[in-house]
Amino acid sequence: MADKSSYKVLIGEDESTTARRLADFLKERGFETRVETAGQELQKAAKEWRPHFCIVNMMLKDYLGLNFLKFTVENNIETKTFITSSHNSVENVKQALKAGAHDYIVKPYKQEDILSRLVFHIQKQRNVPKEEKKGPEDNTLVHLINFVLKEAVQPKRIKDILFNHSKMLEIALKAVRVSIIKCDEDRLTGHVMISSDDRGLFGLKIDLNRYAEVIHVMNTEKMVVIENMDGDPAMAAVKEKLKSISFNSIIVAPVWRHGKFYGVLSARLPKEKTSFSDRDIRFTQLLSYVVSTVISSDTENTLAVKTAA
Repeated sequence: MADKSSYKVLIGEDESTTARRLADFLKERGFETRVETAGQELQKAAKEWRPHFCIVNMMLKDYLGLNFLKFTVENNIETKTFITSSHNSVENVKQALKAGAHDYIVKPYKQEDILSRLVFHIQKQRNVPKEEKKGPEDNTLVHLINFVLKEAVQPKRIKDILFNHSKMLEIALKAVRVSIIKCDEDRLTGHVMISSDDRGLFGLKIDLNRYAEVIHVMNTEKMVVIENMDGDPAMAAVKEKLKSISFNSIIVAPVWRHGKFYGVLSARLPKEKTSFSDRDIRFTQLLSYVVSTVISSDTENTLAVKTAA
């Protein structure tokens, strides 16, 4: 990949006004940008300019975004490609991700949403441990698991059980907030089911495009772990211009209901804590399974959000 003294973003979009506005918006916030409106020029720019990111329309007038993904692989171009499309079906998203896209963005989008996705992918993603390692943290983890399982079988309301689980994770990770978020069928909006710092947020409607980490987990159905990158000089330059975006470390795990994707369990760390231990990751993963079981047991649908008629 290209040198990271600054981040390069190549935009492949035949709606020239939209593309230029996005390019200018990103340039004002510390990125280098370049716009191409046709397939051949897009390929040439990717090969010669070596951008860190490519934001490509799924269907340019003369070119398919999926073909661009194939082109980058065949030419060993190390870049992260975001596919943009007005179609938001699960099938389209999975097709793009399977072909090698790093993200899928629904049109029309806000420029701030693109910025949020870029920042998300710039930040360091940790690998989730595949095997449990034995070590001094294991005894603590066993005690935490014991508390979680005991709480899960208590004769309490579903909301109370989930809230207590969120508080357990908050304490274990020393997080500033733990949330359980339900993703709606439109894949654009969601609702806060549980927030460890405010019970009153139940049912709060949110725009998922503001939360790149949630969108990523919804699309991939896999846990993501993001750690603060204060040591990255290019990131420091970006952060200086993006005071409104949180760069705290965050961990997000998928939550299931009866075997189908339901939403996410997320935990955000304070600024002074920049990384997660393997124990943190394993405990969060375990808790996401327990939360999924509890939500699946909600036969009376007590977590249903009432909407205005």
